[in-house]
Amino acid sequence: MARDIGHLRAFVGHIEGRGDIINDHGFFSIEKRELKQSLEQVKAQIDLAEQSRTRISLDEEISNEPIAKVLYPEGDKIGDGNVWNGYKAWCQEHHGYLHVEAMNSVIRNVRWLTNEVIELSLDQREPKVFVTPVRSVPEGYQDDEARIGDVAVFLGRFVAIGEQTHDSSGPNIGLRMVNYLRIVNMEQATQSRRGRNRLEESEGLNITGVGSKYPRLIDVTTEELETGLESGLFTSVDLVNAYISRIQEVNSTLNVVTELNPDALSIAAQLDAERANGTTRGPLHGMPILIKGNIGTNDKMSTTAGSYALLGALLPTDSGIVGKLRAAGVIILGKTNLSQWANFRSNNSTNGWSAYGGQTFGAYFPQQDPSGSSSGSGVASSIGLALASLGTETSGSILSPSEVNNLVGIKPTVGLTSRALVVPISEHQDTVGPMARTVRDAAYLLQAIAGKDPDDNYTLAQPFDTPPDYVGSCNYSSLRGKRIGIPRNVIFADPSEAAVLAAFESAIQTIKRAGATIIDNTNITAFALDQYNNGNSSIIVLDADFVSDLPTNYLSKLATNPRNVNDLLDVRRFTQSFSLEDYPDRDTGVWDEALDLGFNNSSPEFWAAYQNNLRVAGPEGILGALTNNSLDALILPTDFSPGLPAFVGTPVVTVPMGFYPANTTIQRNRRGTLVEVGPNLPFGLSFIGPAWSEASLIGYAYAYEQRTMIRNQVQPYLVPKTEIGDVVRKSAILLPISKSS
Repeated sequence: MARDIGHLRAFVGHIEGRGDIINDHGFFSIEKRELKQSLEQVKAQIDLAEQSRTRISLDEEISNEPIAKVLYPEGDKIGDGNVWNGYKAWCQEHHGYLHVEAMNSVIRNVRWLTNEVIELSLDQREPKVFVTPVRSVPEGYQDDEARIGDVAVFLGRFVAIGEQTHDSSGPNIGLRMVNYLRIVNMEQATQSRRGRNRLEESEGLNITGVGSKYPRLIDVTTEELETGLESGLFTSVDLVNAYISRIQEVNSTLNVVTELNPDALSIAAQLDAERANGTTRGPLHGMPILIKGNIGTNDKMSTTAGSYALLGALLPTDSGIVGKLRAAGVIILGKTNLSQWANFRSNNSTNGWSAYGGQTFGAYFPQQDPSGSSSGSGVASSIGLALASLGTETSGSILSPSEVNNLVGIKPTVGLTSRALVVPISEHQDTVGPMARTVRDAAYLLQAIAGKDPDDNYTLAQPFDTPPDYVGSCNYSSLRGKRIGIPRNVIFADPSEAAVLAAFESAIQTIKRAGATIIDNTNITAFALDQYNNGNSSIIVLDADFVSDLPTNYLSKLATNPRNVNDLLDVRRFTQSFSLEDYPDRDTGVWDEALDLGFNNSSPEFWAAYQNNLRVAGPEGILGALTNNSLDALILPTDFSPGLPAFVGTPVVTVPMGFYPANTTIQRNRRGTLVEVGPNLPFGLSFIGPAWSEASLIGYAYAYEQRTMIRNQVQPYLVPKTEIGDVVRKSAILLPISKSS
């Protein structure tokens, strides 16, 4: 039967040859790209399987991936010992696994309910999987069976079914492609089994837009939203309403969003009108995004950095980053809470606390420490309060909240994204980047915000006129042939992090299986290690930069300044005298130290400290490790990844790597108010590279993510209930059903 690698390869070639289907008008442009990319992934897996002489059969995976499977009887048991005289075909779906179980060696009762929805029911027993055909039912394939021996090749959200054929010249078995089917979430599909536009006729109503295709907002992707908007399944106005409802459901508990854009609905309506007229500004057209509360906007929202000192202060224009988002058609839905002043005020505060926004909590455990400083952005993306969010990082403020909120976070090279009119800490280390649920979604957002800005001269140092294709870098085979190093001597784990270290070792093996060469102990020098752990040059750089950059790059540019704060001394004076700022319980120790320094970033003392940073992280640190060992990237548990790249302004991408076990002992922060370590809390893996290497790092992170899909293993304890379908239903047009319908 059809389980030989050569037969599968031939079938994949047959799929590629069916340009009439891939290019059929029934596919949206984004789906064509997805299919073609998925085919490349399958071919890469077949190559790897062939190299290792792997036999493809039931319950075996090519390169440990459930992408291509052959249904074939091997006996009475399936691989996990679960006996039902059955066989499993697995399909990896974006929020978990769906599967078809073949009872008595045949998948029975394939029933077409309409031209849009079919139900694969297994002798009328659970589980059930719903799929939506891209085309009408092919002639000759309405026979209610998919037989053992057929091949199912899973291509992202699609499955290509091939049936066996016997070569007349001999016993060889060939394969011919029968159909493409679009895989749909089982829960969504059950909302309406009779098709998209019709409820039961007995209700006497036809509700336009109600159907079985609405993606779940906790794990929806950019491409799924783009498909829904292109098809008219929902509108950007629907998305805004859905996300606002979700925010309202959880915000009193988690304190995530501090500002909702009062113009979001009118902006969404304008973008819907543009789409209706055939105009789209890009793949993010009409999609709601949340941004951190220190990113400036020239609209009806405040940019406070979490402080009452900036409440009511207006900007003359949007920040450079927001200008790029608006040009890309993004809806700025609102602003998220943050650790006040991006964690650069107090020595005794808490992650995710600001005077203006209160205390943000993570959604994976009650009172979870959300990390910081991009705390609200991390939590918002983790539970689907927007498609994705923007954070800022000086040292760890994207990476850390991304890892503890089970996200992908991209900390770009300093200068890849504009910092103009973003409340600063350090011009030498500040950067703005995406926080999203998938690598591909993060890449879409980075694509929109990367590029030069005359108002931030660091961006003019970019070595390209047009940024690389970050979305196109999401290639399943990206790790193949790469040299990946591990600087072990920067990992200082205590016993509570045993789960992190175990997951890291597992990640190393996954990366090896993906075709990379691991070079272990590519360590930083003893001098760099001592300076990293015990030196103070990094503190001097941040303190001196803040004293200079806050007034020069932000406060002096305000159009209105109702609190009359013009420099750090003014801000400290206000904070210590305004009761809602919670002083002295939360001190101003960081500012006190900066002001006591006695110099700013134009002083010779500053230059010496900055040059020491460049040496510690450069030739004697991570850049030296990369160069001296001819490495493409370094990997570390994300807990240990932010510091050295921060010194030299180089990029890092973090991706989910695992979770603390369910029996983990709770550890709280020093105030006793937040859970720092506890059951089911996420942690991440970081890919680290030289300046401007984001495209490569995104590719490595994507290749790892697609092989593991760690994010799907644990769900948050608190998830909003509102979905797109709920909003569409409320705003649906009610029409009487005519007698002829």
